[in-house]
Amino acid sequence: MILPFVACASSATRIEEAGRTHEAPDILTSWEDAAGHRLGFATNWTEKPVPLELSWPDGTRETRLLAPRETLVLSPR
Repeated sequence: MILPFVACASSATRIEEAGRTHEAPDILTSWEDAAGHRLGFATNWTEKPVPLELSWPDGTRETRLLAPRETLVLSPR
């Protein structure tokens, strides 16, 4: 099982497709590549700045503001 090394939270955008509505996170994240190497990134796919709340396993919390289309590289601590 793949487990994230940091919890990420961001706002969501309402998307309408094929007559259906759903919400998608404003920031997309990934944690491991196909070989199982830990790599992390968070990408703001929207056209507006979005705050990203990070919660690390050691209890440290931080908030970063990602610009439109910005990708932030995250590393395990």
